[in-house]
Amino acid sequence: MAAQNKDDGGMAQFHAMFFEEAAEHLDHMEELLLALDIEHADAEQLNAIFRAAHSIKGGAGTFGFSDIADLTHEMETVFDRIRKGEMAASAELVNAFLTSGDLLKALLAHSRGAGEPVEKSEVDALCARLRAFLIESPAETAKTKPKHHLELTFGPFDAAFGSKDVDSALADLAGFGDIEEIKRKGRKKPLERRFRILTEVSVRHGGRAGLHAAHRQDQGQRGRARAAGRGRGAG
Repeated sequence: MAAQNKDDGGMAQFHAMFFEEAAEHLDHMEELLLALDIEHADAEQLNAIFRAAHSIKGGAGTFGFSDIADLTHEMETVFDRIRKGEMAASAELVNAFLTSGDLLKALLAHSRGAGEPVEKSEVDALCARLRAFLIESPAETAKTKPKHHLELTFGPFDAAFGSKDVDSALADLAGFGDIEEIKRKGRKKPLERRFRILTEVSVRHGGRAGLHAAHRQDQGQRGRARAAGRGRGAG
């Protein structure tokens, strides 16, 4: 019996150390979140927030505090994506983390016998709220819609179709993507004009058709405009 009491006392000491360290991590995390510049998040701040959640999760898992481990796991997963640049921080996300910190304090207080119990449904709801940020982040959307580079050439120019007429043709492609003109040096009067287009539409899946459609429309209005598209994946 004496040996068992000694073991219990040793475990209580480890628990006390965990509660103290977890409280320090939560205080530090809250300070970092309140100071976080959402538009220009500092990498070191993001890493520190991730490490705080990771440390609490590790200790909670070791000592069997599953509710604390579950919540910090969701926090860790979301912030891992943010610090890697796979999703952006937002005011809503920071608020969710601050709410998570408050709930973790309540869970820690109850685990050490100094607070009211926290309903499991409350923990589950907050975990689901954090997971919702991962469902469709801007980075995920960008992955499903890769960018492509296209090159478009108008010319050669003659009396029926000149450089000024190109602007009319470009207006038809305004919603096609980001258009940048490729400047040529050494010619006072260019015989053609070339453009680079960054678009989500590939040449294989409608890009060339879109360019030809603008070309045909311009032919009917302005004369001869010879357009050609050449595409490759961006990045």
